[in-house]
Amino acid sequence: MVGARPDAEAPSWAERFLAVRELTEALAAPLSAEDQTVQSMPDASPTKWHRAHTTWFFDEFVLQPHHAGYRTYDPAYRYLFNSYYEAVGPRHPRASRGVVSRPGVEEVGRFRSHVDDALVDLLAADPAPEVLALVELGCHHEQQHQELLLMDIKHALAHNRLDPVYRTARAAARPAPELRWVAQPGGAVCIGHDGSGFAYDNEGPVHRQWLEPFELASRAVTNAEVEAFIDDGGYRRSELWLSDGWATVQAEGWDAPLYWQAEPDGWSVFTLGGRTPVDPHQPACHLSYYEADAIARWSGARLPTEAEWESVAVRQAPVGNVLDVDLLHPLAAPADGPDVAQLYGDVWEWTASAYLPYPGFQPAAGAVGEYNGKFMVNQHVLRGGACVTPPGHIRATYRNFFPLGLQRCPPRKERDPMTTIDQPRVEVLLQAQDWRDARAAEVRSGLAASPPQLSPVWFYDERGSILFDQITRLPEYYQTRAERRLLQQHMDDLALLGIETLVELGSGTSDKTVEIIAALTRSGSLRTYVPFDVSEATLRGAIDKLGAQFPELAFHGIVGDFHQHLGQIPAKGRTLVAFLGGTIGNLRPHERARFLEDLGSAMAPDDLLLIGIDLLKDPAQIVAAYDDAEGVTAAFNRNSLVVLDRELGADFEPSDFDHVARWNAEERWIEMRLRARRPVHATIASLDVAVDLDEGDDLLTEISAKFAPEDFAGELSAHGFAADVTWVSPGDEFGLVLARRV
Repeated sequence: MVGARPDAEAPSWAERFLAVRELTEALAAPLSAEDQTVQSMPDASPTKWHRAHTTWFFDEFVLQPHHAGYRTYDPAYRYLFNSYYEAVGPRHPRASRGVVSRPGVEEVGRFRSHVDDALVDLLAADPAPEVLALVELGCHHEQQHQELLLMDIKHALAHNRLDPVYRTARAAARPAPELRWVAQPGGAVCIGHDGSGFAYDNEGPVHRQWLEPFELASRAVTNAEVEAFIDDGGYRRSELWLSDGWATVQAEGWDAPLYWQAEPDGWSVFTLGGRTPVDPHQPACHLSYYEADAIARWSGARLPTEAEWESVAVRQAPVGNVLDVDLLHPLAAPADGPDVAQLYGDVWEWTASAYLPYPGFQPAAGAVGEYNGKFMVNQHVLRGGACVTPPGHIRATYRNFFPLGLQRCPPRKERDPMTTIDQPRVEVLLQAQDWRDARAAEVRSGLAASPPQLSPVWFYDERGSILFDQITRLPEYYQTRAERRLLQQHMDDLALLGIETLVELGSGTSDKTVEIIAALTRSGSLRTYVPFDVSEATLRGAIDKLGAQFPELAFHGIVGDFHQHLGQIPAKGRTLVAFLGGTIGNLRPHERARFLEDLGSAMAPDDLLLIGIDLLKDPAQIVAAYDDAEGVTAAFNRNSLVVLDRELGADFEPSDFDHVARWNAEERWIEMRLRARRPVHATIASLDVAVDLDEGDDLLTEISAKFAPEDFAGELSAHGFAADVTWVSPGDEFGLVLARRV
């Protein structure tokens, strides 16, 4: 893994070095200390080990030989974090890297800081060119491990049946263009790195090869094409496979690509953003060489040689969907790309070429020359980079290499027959665009009402969520504290009910439900938790977090709207539906009636409903809870206009409005309003709507009804529920109603 001599005019070496080091830390940041110690197979390494090994490289090959005042952080690390370098000395076995519990994650961080400080000090002393060449080699070595780090994280998480999320995925979808075959002339071509700029030693020397005319596909193979291969019996047809490949398919039971899983409605795939339906337009990834060769053979084609690939790629700039694009997943080819698209980024591309030295190749002397020479056997070459390859780390001559059939997960269908845990899943009933359309329609009709009104959903973006969390901690806001105390006091009562499925409506982060889950789990009855929310990202994050805390539970998330999708809630055995936080009060009487009717239709007799209600009390106390002395609720209320401006292209100015909390005695609810301080003319460009308000006019942003327990019991009874018990907090502030479906 030896690099060519770097350009003497390169920018600040210290800045380049620190940027690489900081990216490694950023990639590790979403992981807990426990996550960083996990490995999923002998050929993968824990995140902690990657961080330490890349640091050891600079310690061993740069600082110890070339920094006179440097003292190594810990001599034992030479054994623990050496990878393949026999010339350096003995090393910890690769397959056992996951059992190295010490040093811990924080100590590895201190090791990195120690080496970083020393290397920046060395670079400030204007070291010799051969030292700078080693520094650049170390930076590229660390970039290799940044990619490996993400690959190993994904492999470790994929072995967890809860399908945990490394990072919530960014949406990126587009249709793949039709595949075309692009003719290439062949002839004598120069292959290999010419010595200008950085390259690994295995990329040279430059040599000539003769190519017969050939055609290259205009884009990468898509998931749809792999699905067609599967549907045509591709994994069962021996004639499509190399002999060793067919033996591997039979021995390991392959029936689909790595991370794919059969679902009732099609295939899903595990990604760094969790499990998701397979996108037919995206490039197929995580195929072994054997699979890539079989799919090419099935389609009537073959894999290109690395010389054929390079002869085309060298005519393009090395840009594409790589790590700085930050999708962490392949993206369908662009419709307006070059004749042969996706040569760089998205997915590494298998070639038909064995990984062998080029004519005239000589590994460098010393330990750093060991790497490439020892791997030039039993591997094939991949080209082009992937969606997790760091920017600046791909070029036409870059030669990646990998064993032909390695890195497979155990089949997901093989489970411990004693377990009753179902595969966690998230069922998306409410598409993001449908939700946006519904909210837009609600805004249009709401602003036409008298007084004009907005839905409370516009309170909540990241800032709104932070503000609401602050509200729940204010001395005036009694609801959250009162409900939490009631839950804690009556947890044992809930645990005696024999609940097998817990459904939470409007679950959000599920923080308020943890104590209920813990109590029902301790009782031995709870089997399944069903969070129901409009936000897929929030719901997946909650399942990921709770899955680690309650590994014995099955999880079935529902992304839906309880005005539409209550009838599709899954349940096994006796079910408790929780609707907490007093959210029922945000519904007007006719909306509550519909909600309870729909919910009752979805529940079986003797299923239970646990619902939080804010109780009637002194209006002054209620108003104070919605108009606190610190002005946090006022900022929360005005934030709805900020969200509206950003998401719908409105041009409201929040400072034009005062926050008003008004008790409506006739309706028995509190109203939050935004009152115009001056005449307001605002437009919502995306809806072609104009809003005109005079000074003193109001926008109604929320109602929150308050209840007498006997009146609410009557509402429940009218819709098929019997209120078995109502637990009331001290001072009659808040109530928890436990009702039974009759």
